[in-house]
Amino acid sequence: MAEDFSDKTQKISVSAKPKSERGKRTLSFPFFATRRRDVDSEISRTRLIRAKKMEPPPGDVHADQVELHPPLPSRNDFYETGKILGEGGQGIVFRAKDKSLERIVAVKSLRAELLNDAQSRKSFLAEAKITAQLEHPSIVPIYSLTGDADGGLHLSMKMLRGMTLATYLDETCRRYRDDGINIYDEAKSLRYRLELFLRVCDALSYVHSRNLMHRDLKPGNIIIGEYREVYLIDWGIATPIRNEHPGAETSTLGTPPFMAPEVLNGGAGDQRADIFALGVILFDVVFLKAAFPGETPQELINKVKKGECEPFCHAFHVDVSRELAAIVKKAMATSPDERYQSVEELSHDLRNYLANEETTALPDDFFGKISRAMSKHRKLVASLTALILFAFLGDTAWDFYHQRNVAINQRKYEQTVTHFSKKTAMTAYLIEQKLGDLESLLKEFSAEAAARLEFPPQSDAPKPVPFIKKGQKPLPADARYSTYYGHWLKIDHPAFCLAANNVDQERTAREIAQLAPAMEKLVPRFLHLGSLLPAEQKDLPELKAEMLRDGNMMLWFYFATDAGFLLQYPGSDAMPADYDPRDRNWFKTGKTYQDVQVHWSKPYLGLQVKKLMMTCTQACRRNGVLLGVGSFDVVLDRFREIMVQNGGEADRVEARLLFDADGNVLVSCDGKGNPIWETDSGKTIHLQATPYAALFKKGATAHASGKKLLLVFPVHKMNWSYAEIIDLKRAFK
Repeated sequence: MAEDFSDKTQKISVSAKPKSERGKRTLSFPFFATRRRDVDSEISRTRLIRAKKMEPPPGDVHADQVELHPPLPSRNDFYETGKILGEGGQGIVFRAKDKSLERIVAVKSLRAELLNDAQSRKSFLAEAKITAQLEHPSIVPIYSLTGDADGGLHLSMKMLRGMTLATYLDETCRRYRDDGINIYDEAKSLRYRLELFLRVCDALSYVHSRNLMHRDLKPGNIIIGEYREVYLIDWGIATPIRNEHPGAETSTLGTPPFMAPEVLNGGAGDQRADIFALGVILFDVVFLKAAFPGETPQELINKVKKGECEPFCHAFHVDVSRELAAIVKKAMATSPDERYQSVEELSHDLRNYLANEETTALPDDFFGKISRAMSKHRKLVASLTALILFAFLGDTAWDFYHQRNVAINQRKYEQTVTHFSKKTAMTAYLIEQKLGDLESLLKEFSAEAAARLEFPPQSDAPKPVPFIKKGQKPLPADARYSTYYGHWLKIDHPAFCLAANNVDQERTAREIAQLAPAMEKLVPRFLHLGSLLPAEQKDLPELKAEMLRDGNMMLWFYFATDAGFLLQYPGSDAMPADYDPRDRNWFKTGKTYQDVQVHWSKPYLGLQVKKLMMTCTQACRRNGVLLGVGSFDVVLDRFREIMVQNGGEADRVEARLLFDADGNVLVSCDGKGNPIWETDSGKTIHLQATPYAALFKKGATAHASGKKLLLVFPVHKMNWSYAEIIDLKRAFK
């Protein structure tokens, strides 16, 4: 369950008798060129066949809507309930802590005033059973169904953190209105929105295969998580597609602008009603405006019945391709027979559009087929053109041959630029992604730390160990010496140390006990996220051995409060006897931050490990009250491995550079990863003092005397840039 997801769109209820399915699937056969087989489809089909041999496919989803027997286990035996996250007409959603597994979950409880209402109980149980039977990455997993002494019903599920698609679209429109759309890359944003929409299609395709239709699809019921995961929620009015009692009258609920015309006209509807709702959502995704705006439910219903939607044009006057507009129009056709007959057909057409392939919504005409085929077979077209020209222009063959070679060389140059541009852009993106992942780790820890400080410490929670004292004899059994850190470390568990003076002993003992489980849980992610080992070697013993030998991208991860203690991973013997975390710059600076955002320091030379590094700090607050400050130190030269692994080929790259907005070089190396300039001496290396200063003056994709190519791409999060200098002579070999 997501936090603070509110959807104020009014729902209506109509009564309808089910009708038989209508319409047949239509197929389109291109006559100009035979399509190549889709390897992804072949692989998926093979995996499906193998899976069916091992285990029979799941059957239809069932929800008998009866009270459960025997009585449900008590919620209080499993969960410790926290604050309210949100309320709806039927239920209240709470934050809770799983007592056994030490995780934060969401618990949806039927309202107390509805406990004796038979229909409300049936509806609540039906939603619980339906959601529990749907196993898909885009459907929220259900953990348990519990009760209480008052006959209550409590459904526990995964805690979702993110925003609804409706909120995301509103925020996009707000930015376009406030800042002007011209400063944004709407084409890239549209592609991202379509990829999110396709994940919804994949989830709904699975649901339809289980003989279930959602019936309340809308942007408010689609959640975009913090890590771009997509969830389809609210299964309270889902119903079977094929009704087991065709003569029975059914009650259909929904949200007016997303209900299919045949449902509003009294029909029962089938999976194509869900496809209509997908089409209305796709309209909003593509054109950034509502398909059927209106002030009252009746006005919306009349518009949907008559098919009176808004014009198929972008709200901010951006060109939209005819193919994409045709896909939207077909998905939300008034007649069910004119729509896509399955979600797979819609998603297949949309993926074909993204791949610049022909779509069934707008098939190519004769000249369109020729144009598309020529764009796919440019080499063949060029060769045929050359043969024709040689046949009819024999006396100018040599001139043509010369011009053709010039064109080929130009084409080769363009291909080289494109190839290395993709490599350089991908490297810049991965550096930015790594920075975002590091920030997310600090945000996640701070959020959990704030949550854990709400509850008393658990008696069976993991206990941190004290720091190793300088010169301690004998050393603790779990101490390990690190050649990289140059100190004895404790790498199995987080460690703590107390300030030399003015320690609040009672508060310190309590807060360390409260925060230790959160940092204990952080250790595996700290090791994985900061490691550059191949994925197949990333088990904890290997990661710990790597940290001792080669260090970690995050040198330390630490947290302190005004009580007078430091909680850190890994612990070490590096702390002086008079150490007080409250006197350190990172803690003093962190206390000044009135927000809960992460803040990065300027690069500096480390004291214990002589490396160029930066500190990332976040103030942990609840209701504006400071709870503590969390930080970690990042070693910048660890980005060098990302640059080498993902950039251009080593034998063709002369230099790789990561530099800040002022032109100060943060990380540099040649094609093979060997450092070019020493950046760990404390001396700033500026681009103007390098052999490439003249090349940088010429622009982002410049070449000097036809020998070198400079490619520069931004790392937006830090206002940095990543550049590669390509040796064109070696690149053309």
